[in-house]
Amino acid sequence: MQLTDVGVTLCDTEALPLLIGVIENADARAPENISPTENAISAVTKILKYGSIPAANDILPRWLAWLPVWEDEDEAVHVYGYFCDLVEM
Repeated sequence: MQLTDVGVTLCDTEALPLLIGVIENADARAPENISPTENAISAVTKILKYGSIPAANDILPRWLAWLPVWEDEDEAVHVYGYFCDLVEM
């Protein structure tokens, strides 16, 4: 097993539920929380794109419901880049 494999496993088991909790919090889109929320959406996007998550298809409908991402232009590039990847499949 490589170190990167361990990182993906830790991400799958620990970080993903925490990120989803941030994103789906009732106050996630409040002005003071929008930046951390969009960063969490981008983090989940990167996990979906680069990780090997067995339940990725279960997360995709939720991921789509989290859009749009507009406040953080740097992270929006990753989110909509992945969206384009999905459309092209």
